[in-house]
Amino acid sequence: MLYLSIAFVLIFVLYLIDKRNAWKGAAKIAAVLVGLLMLGSAGIYGWAKYEDRRANKKREVDVTACIKTITEGSIVFVPTGDEIGNVVKSFCESRPGANLACGIKSDSYGNPITYSIGDTDKGSPGKVCTAKGWGQDPMLASACKNWESQHPLGSPLDHVSAEETLGTPEGCSGPLEDAYNAKLTKYNKETRSKTAKQR
Repeated sequence: MLYLSIAFVLIFVLYLIDKRNAWKGAAKIAAVLVGLLMLGSAGIYGWAKYEDRRANKKREVDVTACIKTITEGSIVFVPTGDEIGNVVKSFCESRPGANLACGIKSDSYGNPITYSIGDTDKGSPGKVCTAKGWGQDPMLASACKNWESQHPLGSPLDHVSAEETLGTPEGCSGPLEDAYNAKLTKYNKETRSKTAKQR
C-alpha cells in the first residue's frame, strides 16, 4: 500500500511537470537535491572517519600510558611459553585505562587481572602492593596506614621537644607524606633563619 501511494504521488508530479512543460526546472531542482544529498553523505562519512581516527589515537595513548605504569619489582603473571612484554601489551589493549604499578596476576578462572593496593603474592608472601609498586615489609605497610590515619592533610607537625620534630616513617610514601614533609622542610627553614637572626 505504501509503495502504491508513493507511485501515485510520483505519477501525479510527473503529470504536472509534463502538463506545464517544466522539465528544465524539474531537472535543475533534482540536480541540486542530488548534489546536496551527495555532499551530506560525504560530510557524514568524513565525520565518522575523523571520529574513528580520534578514538584510535586516544586508545593508543591510553595503552601506552598503561604499559608505562608497570614499575620495577612488579609481579607479572605469565602463561607458559609467553613473554612478559606480550602479556602486558595484550592486557593493556584489553583494558587501556588499567594501572599496572603492582603488576598482573590471574584470577580464579585464569584471566589476567591487576593487583590491588594491599594485595600480597602467594609466591612471595612478604611482598605487599603499595601505591608506588611492591613494598617488602607487610608490617611497614601497616605502620604507614596507621601514620596516615593519624595525619590527615593539614595536620600539625609532631614535636617531641622544642628542638626536635618528627618526620614521616621511613619507607612510607604518598600524598599525605609528601605534604607533611614539605611542611616540615618549610618549618626547618624558618627555624634556622630565626636562629641565624638571633645570633
